[in-house]
Amino acid sequence: MTIQRDLRDFSILVVAERELLRRILVCMLKGERCARILAVESAQGAINALHRDHYHLMLCDQAIRPDATDLLYQVRSGRAGCVRDIPAVLLTHRDKPGLPDMASVLQVHSCLTRPVTSDQLRDAIIDAVEDPVALREPDAYRVVVEPPSFLGGER
Repeated sequence: MTIQRDLRDFSILVVAERELLRRILVCMLKGERCARILAVESAQGAINALHRDHYHLMLCDQAIRPDATDLLYQVRSGRAGCVRDIPAVLLTHRDKPGLPDMASVLQVHSCLTRPVTSDQLRDAIIDAVEDPVALREPDAYRVVVEPPSFLGGER
């Protein structure tokens, strides 16, 4: 028996500052027959979207401003006030020293270096949703990552 690996039942939040990258990712996801896609250009837009609706996965470009790690810190630590356990895939345009370690700390399921193929993207998304990570307690993130200030600090 073959298990069908497609995105028909998935809802995905795409976070990318550059409009062209957002369009490309949305096009790739539509080509994979993704059920629902929302593309936003900022970390604040992503947090607002996570407050409004449920998504199976967040696909986040590492180059968003202020920083994708800030966004993931806010979500994982519970400071954003939204679901903490959303699976996340991080896109990067080049290998940066320390990025895999930071991704591991923030429990990113995978880091994909652009350019990425539709097959790579689909497989990373399905793997992340099928094998969710067990989150640490919210206080654990504070120890490892400096609290960012892009959302106005503590609530």
